[in-house]
Formats: sequence, C-alpha cells, structure tokens
Amino acid sequence: MQQFFNTLPIFQIILQSAILGFILGAFFEVFRLLRCAGINNNFFVFIQDLTFMLISGVCIFLFTFAVSYGVFRAHIFIGVIAGFLLYYFTLGKLIFALSHSIIALIRKILKLLYKNTVILAYNTIDKSYKKGKIIIESWNDNRFNSSVFKNASTGFLKYQERKIARETHRRKHQTKKK
Repeated sequence: MQQFFNTLPIFQIILQSAILGFILGAFFEVFRLLRCAGINNNFFVFIQDLTFMLISGVCIFLFTFAVSYGVFRAHIFIGVIAGFLLYYFTLGKLIFALSHSIIALIRKILKLLYKNTVILAYNTIDKSYKKGKIIIESWNDNRFNSSVFKNASTGFLKYQERKIARETHRRKHQTKKK
C-alpha cells in the first residue's frame, strides 16, 4: 500500500511531462511549416533547429525544477518523448497533410495585403508628387514672371542701370508736362 502512494506522483509527473512533450511537438510544427513554405536554406534550418532546441531545453529544465526540484529522472524524459511522439504521429500528421493548403492560404493573404499596401503607397506617392509638381510649377511661373527674375539673367547691375534710366526718363517726362 505504501508503494502505491509513492508511485502516484510519478504517474502525475509522467502525464505532465507528456503534456509538455505534446506542446513542444506543436511548437515544432511551426518550424516544419516554415520549411514547407520554402524557408529551408541550410543556414535557416540551422537557426530553426537551434531555436527549437534552446527553447525546448529551457522548457524541460524549468519543468524539472517545478516538479522534481531540478532532478532529471528517466520518467520525465520518457514522458516528454512520449508526448512529442503522440503529437507527431497524430495531430502532426494531420496538420502536415493540410500544411500545403494552409501555406497557400497564408501566401494568398500576404500577397493580397502586399498588393493593396503597395498600390496604396504608390497612389499616395504619385498624387503627392503630382500635387507638389503643380505647386512648384505655379510657384516658379509666378516668381520668374516678375521683372526682377527676368532681369537677373542679365545681371542686377544692368537692371539697376535700366531702373535708374527709367526713373530719369520718367522724371524728364514729368517735368515736361509741368
């Protein structure tokens, strides 16, 4: 009777570690989907595997501290492996079979978002460019129609000389009228 009560927590730990293994299997599915999507360059596969191993290792390490005070026992290892394999050969197979349609759906959604974003950005930039061009052209037309800018091409000294000549000519005409 005493032995039954001592082994009961072991079964709970095995069950909890199997649940952890199932969760880690679902987490591994993310990386499998990335590989099916075409992100399967050797460097990216290395980064994905390293990420999965580090996160899984930290999860298992924290789990062992939570349930057995950091003592890693074989039944924890067996439970995690059993949970992972349970996911991999049941729900994992189903999701992997559906992965191509899932990836196609995600690609369509991303393509639609990209297309709409690019078209919106292009139209906004195009309208801004056209409005800015019209404003600059009208501003340039008004500025360059003034006599100062017309005469600037010949030099401001000549402009000043012509201005003085016009004023003296005007004064002469004013004095003749009196």
